[in-house]
Amino acid sequence: MKNLKKISRENLKTLKGGGYDENDWGVCRINGEWIPTKCLDRCPNGTDPICLAPNI
Repeated sequence: MKNLKKISRENLKTLKGGGYDENDWGVCRINGEWIPTKCLDRCPNGTDPICLAPNI
């Protein structure tokens, strides 16, 4: 645990999960409705979309 690097809040906001392709789609829940959204994009309310786990 001593070798961990500290990350600033600004850098944390730019991290994205890996394994998704540009054409992988998920959904966002906005005002009780499910909105299709690409897995690499953010939802309109700023959260991450719900996506299936990528095939490895």
